Amino acid sequence: MPTSSFFFAFALCVNSTTSMQSSTATLGSEPDVCNETWTNQCYYVNCSSRSLTDVPQHLPNLTCVLDLSHNNISSFPETYFQTFTNLTTLDFSHNNLGQEGVGVLFNGFPMLRYLNISHNNLQIISLDTFSNLTSLIHLNVSFCNVQSIEPGSLSRLQNITTLDLSWNWRLGFEGLENATQGLGSSTITELFINNIVPRNTLCVTVQDRHLMHLENTSLETLEADGNSIVSFGSRTLNLLPKSLQYVSVRLNNFAYAQYVLSIHNMTGLKHIFLGGHVRDLSEVIPIADDLSAVEDYHCSRSETCDYEDRNWSSSEQTFEISMPLRSKVLTSSQRKPLRIPPNLTFVSYAFAESSITLSEIHFDENKLEHLDLSYNVMVNWQGPIIGLNHLKVLDLAQNVASNVSYHFFENLTTLETLNLSGNSLDRCITHDKKGQIFGSLTNLKYLDLSRQFLHRLPYNIFQGLHSLQELNLSFNALPEIELNLTYNQHLQFINFSHNQIWYIYQGLRHQLDMLAAQHVNVNTSIDLTGNPLLCRCSNIVFLEWLSTSNVRILNFANYKCYNNEDIQIQMKKPHVLIENFRVSCSQAVWRLVWILFATFFVVCLMCCSVLYRYRWKLRYLYYVAKIRVMKLPESRQSFEFDAFISYADENREFVLTMMMPKLEAEGIRLNIHHRDFMPGNPIAENIIDAIQKSRRAVLVLSKDFVKSNWCMYEVNMANMEGVSTGRDVLVIVMYEDVATKDVPPEILYHIQNNTYIEYPHMGNDSTFWEHLCQALRNEE
Repeated sequence: MPTSSFFFAFALCVNSTTSMQSSTATLGSEPDVCNETWTNQCYYVNCSSRSLTDVPQHLPNLTCVLDLSHNNISSFPETYFQTFTNLTTLDFSHNNLGQEGVGVLFNGFPMLRYLNISHNNLQIISLDTFSNLTSLIHLNVSFCNVQSIEPGSLSRLQNITTLDLSWNWRLGFEGLENATQGLGSSTITELFINNIVPRNTLCVTVQDRHLMHLENTSLETLEADGNSIVSFGSRTLNLLPKSLQYVSVRLNNFAYAQYVLSIHNMTGLKHIFLGGHVRDLSEVIPIADDLSAVEDYHCSRSETCDYEDRNWSSSEQTFEISMPLRSKVLTSSQRKPLRIPPNLTFVSYAFAESSITLSEIHFDENKLEHLDLSYNVMVNWQGPIIGLNHLKVLDLAQNVASNVSYHFFENLTTLETLNLSGNSLDRCITHDKKGQIFGSLTNLKYLDLSRQFLHRLPYNIFQGLHSLQELNLSFNALPEIELNLTYNQHLQFINFSHNQIWYIYQGLRHQLDMLAAQHVNVNTSIDLTGNPLLCRCSNIVFLEWLSTSNVRILNFANYKCYNNEDIQIQMKKPHVLIENFRVSCSQAVWRLVWILFATFFVVCLMCCSVLYRYRWKLRYLYYVAKIRVMKLPESRQSFEFDAFISYADENREFVLTMMMPKLEAEGIRLNIHHRDFMPGNPIAENIIDAIQKSRRAVLVLSKDFVKSNWCMYEVNMANMEGVSTGRDVLVIVMYEDVATKDVPPEILYHIQNNTYIEYPHMGNDSTFWEHLCQALRNEE
């Protein structure tokens, strides 16, 4: 939006472009007040920031540009400007006009074209305020606390092109209706009405009458940010002129209503800005669906309440809003595609905090080239997106997305720039070994995958990007890089900065060298800034490549590497550094060889000595251990517990409330990990100890059991105990039916070769408990 200084700077530029001579002086009658500059046969007088309370007297009659901004002027004589017949630009911003409650009249300006009175206190614009400014083309009345405008007050401004009424938050859309009355035949092309409703407004519906005076204008730009607009009348958008090309309606709260059907009728629209951090209601993206049953949206309070000055307490702000259900899934079918203005080329829906799943979306015929959906919470990208046949730029950055399907981008074949930074697509990208996610983007030139928490890249992830020129992988956690760039023959730059890279594989280095040789007139470049490169003997070949390759290594002089003592070394003189490494590494290799040889010889000598000295004792211990293993006693007195119960946490209630009381009442000693594990010991150690101290291991087999990593660990340890001791350890209780395909092989073997006990969920279970007690008492 043009600021208050824009009009003044623009007018000054116009008046000074053809200047042949200029002079700067201080007005003799009022020293140290205003500076004047003679340019293009008239004076530019600068009286800004002088703490003036009244307009200065005795200014040159030939003044064409007058800057009175940033003073404390509250009024001026009605005839004051009548002598300035050449005045074309007047900046009265940041004063106190209207502060005394007296209306402001601008008379005697036959040539005035640029008027800036922003940041004053006009409050009211009457029929006479601007009635004589027939030559005016730029008018800025923003931040003026305007509360009302008489209908037709601007009707005589037929030459106006730019009108700024922003930040008059008491004006409302009723005031807009009055301000635009009579401008239907004017030359207005830009209208700025940002923040013209009260700050506390929750719900605004723009009606037909509010925009009806714009229908026949040549308006091209409309900004209406921050107005809490929830809906339009079903035909209101049709009143906007077909010449409208640029629309900004950020910081609003659009609902899903009949007006959606008329959006595509804005045939001249080329750029639209939506989104922004909304202040209250949740967002809705209009989707193409059957709206016949959805009525026009209306706020429950009377429309006039939306524009009143609201200094209410929180208890008075009782706003009963009955919004239609808001869809959290953006989808449209081929039969009912999403219809957008036919000439729309740019859409921004950034910073909307929108939590929408992007499902299958079909667009009607369109010319959309740039789509910005960044800084939202669109975490699930399912797709596909069909019908954006001209899309060149897609920005999905900072959406915290964790899922993207393989066919989400498959129809966006015209895409040239794709920004996916600031998401969490590590899992999806890591598993895409065939490069299906980006496989169809054959025209893509720029891809941003920065800040993705990437720990690894599949070798063929970029094989479909035949036109790729720039790849951004910065600010990830990649430790080493190996990629297939065979299909990326146009690649010119890869940003590897701020990862955990200490090494690039030889295959990738060779491919980069080939690209550098192929692009004679273009520098093939990579950036490794902020990576923990290693200055060690094992990495010397890679360091040599960095210093000698034809690939341009950006910021190489600022790189740092770490030696064996983790001390940082500046790589400002790589050739000297590498030569020193080569010498030290050569010495270290020979030193290591001698040390290893000597160590090996000493160890062999010691082992032979020990074996010879204790040869009879070792033989004795071997046979004793063998006898103990083959004849391991299995009496009840050999074990601290009769059974160790292995179960999934989801079956804890069954074990603790039924199995444990039943078995322990029969004298069965149980080891329950929630009760009997030793606190402070590792879980794995506790499991092995419990199995060794128990005669049996009871598996409470269920669907949750086979999914539990700890349960499967307990099964394997019980199997190992059985193999190493030769005793039958496992007792299987079939608590739930588990499909054979889901049962791990180590359990399935026991089920197929041993009898298991099935728990009866219905009927009498006394037989079950009797058999289980018998199995646990069996001392065979």
